[in-house]
Amino acid sequence: MSGKGEWVNLRFPNAFAHPFSFQGRDGGTRERMLVTIPKGVVLGDGRDVGGWNLSVRATPWALAQKRAGRPVSIGLRVGRTVELFKGRGPRRVTLRLDGPEGLRSALDEHRNVMSARVAVPADPGRGCRVDWQRCVGQVLRGRVPVR
Repeated sequence: MSGKGEWVNLRFPNAFAHPFSFQGRDGGTRERMLVTIPKGVVLGDGRDVGGWNLSVRATPWALAQKRAGRPVSIGLRVGRTVELFKGRGPRRVTLRLDGPEGLRSALDEHRNVMSARVAVPADPGRGCRVDWQRCVGQVLRGRVPVR
């Protein structure tokens, strides 16, 4: 792959994406999106990246998805390094990935596992609604017990 014009789209539950304004050194303000990777996401090499963060430029589409309460899609260029981080200031720790493909695979696998776990709630009275991503969020927050 040449990396020119090729993108990998990562889809995150709405509650895991947080828009914010960033003021650059030139004084200009830019819209950014802070995305938290859901707990339990493990890369193919065994590294657990759940709870790590990713800061990306907020596209108009991602902002519209966030406002509408829909899952948020983040596009990353193929072949470019992806920097994940935890903490702030002197306690900030970074993790660099060679590209977004491994992260996409790990997120897809996590989504499949969570969808399978959510398929049969232990208490039908507290079952998940039609929106599977909202249902996954309920399971992650411990609101719906899983058999």
